[in-house]
Amino acid sequence: MLKELHRAGVILSANEDRLEVDAPAGATTPALLTMLKARKPELLAVLNGAYLNAGLSLLLSVADPQQREGLAELFDERAGICQHDGNKSRGEAERLAYEELTREVESFERQGRQELTSKCGDPENPSVPRDQT
Repeated sequence: MLKELHRAGVILSANEDRLEVDAPAGATTPALLTMLKARKPELLAVLNGAYLNAGLSLLLSVADPQQREGLAELFDERAGICQHDGNKSRGEAERLAYEELTREVESFERQGRQELTSKCGDPENPSVPRDQT
């Protein structure tokens, strides 16, 4: 997500407990601002290099308890493997595990949107089933 923001010219920085946004005109859409507010604790943790806290914040955003538990196990397993088998520091191992966790959560979110779209029809015209557009 940070890479996508950076490509769009959006630069985030942490100033104590404040998330500061530097972006080109028009880049800070209402949807972007909503996402930044929702993920502020996670983003501040990432910007401060606290990847365990970032992972925990991201996990708390997952609504399904079983999915959240599985993702927590993934994070812990990945961090352990990176640290012990990969000879990484704990901080670096947590960074790598957080990156994998982010990919997994984003994948689940994409699947959810695709399922919702296929069940609800065309997002531009929800009354029309998708296969009739």
